[in-house]
Order: sequence, then structure tokens, then C-alpha cells
Amino acid sequence: MVENYEKLISQNYEMIISKNVDKTTEELIEEIIAIREAYLKENKVKRYSENHIFDENKSVKWNREEVKRKNELYRSIRDVERFYNDIIVYAIKQDIIDTYGINKDQSNIIFERAYDKYHSDGFIYILYESIDLADFYFRLKEKENA
Repeated sequence: MVENYEKLISQNYEMIISKNVDKTTEELIEEIIAIREAYLKENKVKRYSENHIFDENKSVKWNREEVKRKNELYRSIRDVERFYNDIIVYAIKQDIIDTYGINKDQSNIIFERAYDKYHSDGFIYILYESIDLADFYFRLKEKENA
């Protein structure tokens, strides 16, 4: 299942790239974020506690079913948000793989370090830090091979 999800992320990324060949990774990320935010704005829902009452004049059973229905909708919208975020993560990792010729494992390590440092600042800062770390690694490898 994880492999299928990763393949789906990869395919969506490739589709986005094919439609935006002249854009930088930063511009692609900004575009994906804009699409994600528009989707979330259009589908604004919140999570409710199990005991939430929507209508006091309706039965307890109806209110519980409504909570369940709205929370399922909330989870599905959050799943779409995570999907967009995973495409952005893939784009960042793929950018440093393509630019610096490193492998997937190295890209994951670089991304994790950048994420740890800048996750609260947003994906663009994670991209910048990933590029800086990959560049640093690439320069070290050049010196090692010289």
C-alpha cells in the first residue's frame, strides 16, 4: 500500500512538472500550496467531539450520526491536505536529487534535517535549507574526490 501511495505521489508530481516545465521548484511549491489552500478554504470543516450537539430538537442518535458524518468529512479533507503536502515533500527531495546527483536515501536525510529546523516556517524555508545542505554535502564530496 505504501508503494502504491508513493507511486501516486510520484505520478502527480510528474504531471505537475509536465505542465510547468519552465517553473522553478520554488514556484511549483508555491503553486501547489495555493491550490491546497484554495481547496481547504472551499472545504472548511472542523472536527467535533463525540458529544457535540448540532440540534437539541433531534435525537441523540441523529446527533451522533451527524458527528460521525462531519468527522469523516473532516478526515477526508485532511487526507487531501496531506496528499498535497506529500507532493511538496516529494518535489523538494526530487529537486536535490536532480540538482546534486545524490541518491534517495541521502535526499531523505537532507530533507529530514531541513524539516527539523524549518517545519514551523513553511515548505519554502525547508526547500532553501535542503538546497543549502545538499550544496554543502556536494562541496564536501568534491573535496574528498579532489
